[in-house]
Amino acid sequence: MRNYALKLDDYNIDKRLYHELRYRCLRYPQMIEELAEIREGFNSVQEPMPIEQHAPGDPTATRAIKALKLVATVREIEKAALDADPRLYAYILANVTREATFEDLRPPCGRRQFFEARRRFYKNLADNVKIL
Repeated sequence: MRNYALKLDDYNIDKRLYHELRYRCLRYPQMIEELAEIREGFNSVQEPMPIEQHAPGDPTATRAIKALKLVATVREIEKAALDADPRLYAYILANVTREATFEDLRPPCGRRQFFEARRRFYKNLADNVKIL
């Protein structure tokens, strides 16, 4: 499958910014997995480590901060998709996070409408992450 860069000049998004946003979206499934692991870790009982093996700092706080950052990024992506077109939210999310093709997704709209919604998604995402 060949990847084509979207034409986002109308939204003041250049090629480099598009790639930055695209790769942020491609990390979405990985971020969801990391969040699940962190949440699972908070619920598990762990054996206390001997004092000499403790790392400096608060590991629980470190994991909590990482979880907050991941949640914020996941919400930015989901909000951008929802704002682009609520009816196509799931289709846009699948397209930008898993690279599912238009043909595989079969959204309830035409190709032009879908790709216009996807362009709005990238504009919304750029606005949400305060890059523009």
